[in-house]
Amino acid sequence: MKAYYRFCQQIGENSLAASLRNQYLILSDSFFDSDSYNKAKNAQIVHEMNKNLARIKQLNEEHEKKQQQINKQRTSLLILLCGVLTLAVFLTIVYLQKRKLHLAYTDLFRRNAKLQQLEETNRLQRKEYQEKIATLEDRLKQAPAAGTTTNDKPEAETQEKSASTSKISTELRDDILNRINHIMEETDEFCDSDFSLERLASLVDSNSKYVSVVINDVIGKNFRTFVNEYRIQKACARLLDMEHFGNYTIRAIGESVGYKSYTNFTDIFKRTIGIPPSIYQRIALENKESHISDS
Repeated sequence: MKAYYRFCQQIGENSLAASLRNQYLILSDSFFDSDSYNKAKNAQIVHEMNKNLARIKQLNEEHEKKQQQINKQRTSLLILLCGVLTLAVFLTIVYLQKRKLHLAYTDLFRRNAKLQQLEETNRLQRKEYQEKIATLEDRLKQAPAAGTTTNDKPEAETQEKSASTSKISTELRDDILNRINHIMEETDEFCDSDFSLERLASLVDSNSKYVSVVINDVIGKNFRTFVNEYRIQKACARLLDMEHFGNYTIRAIGESVGYKSYTNFTDIFKRTIGIPPSIYQRIALENKESHISDS
């Protein structure tokens, strides 16, 4: 078209050449705008692609982070689950051990209760026999042989007071043993925290050397063990006696039978009975409640 309008100029067709030139310029501008548009459009497409790529990259990174988070949560959940299972197994073992221990304590409690009943039966029988023996001895004393004189105390007892040897006659030994049993079974003297060998000897009207010999040789225990057993049995009886000692604490029970130290009382109680006094008291309460519910 550019050549055509120039040709028109050469032949003198100026109006036609001007018209063609204007059309040429319009077309040129149109082509120029189209290139600009295409360039702008291409730039926009590239921008959008870059933007989408950046978005895709961001989404991938977020996905990776979420996946890592999910993996961490799964790991944490797995660890927590293992911990819960371990704790459950541990608690089950502890429960079974406690139950086994409780059954063993209950068995010891019942055995001790039976022993206490047997001891009480034996005590009553000994008391009955001693009363019979005392009655017979009184009858013999009321009919002394001719030419004999009676003293306020038997000759054997007088010898006991003055003798310095540890050898004791069978009669004197049995007499001291009976008097010891009477004090320990019929009184609560041993519940005094200051109860001693000398105090027991004074109560049985003998000397501490003879009393110690009888306890060691006849009973087969030293004085402290001998007294502790009576105190612990008395404590057991009071732990079972809910009517009179139900409101007592373990410490108060220990003090009532002669122990100044709570720790000393609980240690000796467990060593003697095999059960701590607190558990012994709890089992006693459980047995009482079960008896009430059964009745």
